[in-house]
Amino acid sequence: YEIARLKASREKLVTAVDMQCEVMAQQEVFEQEGGNKDEDKGGSKKEAPKEGGLRLGEKDHRT
Repeated sequence: YEIARLKASREKLVTAVDMQCEVMAQQEVFEQEGGNKDEDKGGSKKEAPKEGGLRLGEKDHRT
């Protein structure tokens, strides 16, 4: 019973991570498109590689 519950919660976690990854990817694209015009977005652009690394790490962890 414990194992079944763990598997179920893990699947929920995976879908949550997938959704989070999609949102992050969309944000990165948006920043790259709009960031080129606005100097203000320079700070958020610097954070994008960190998010990318985190996303890759989560995908590796899941498999």
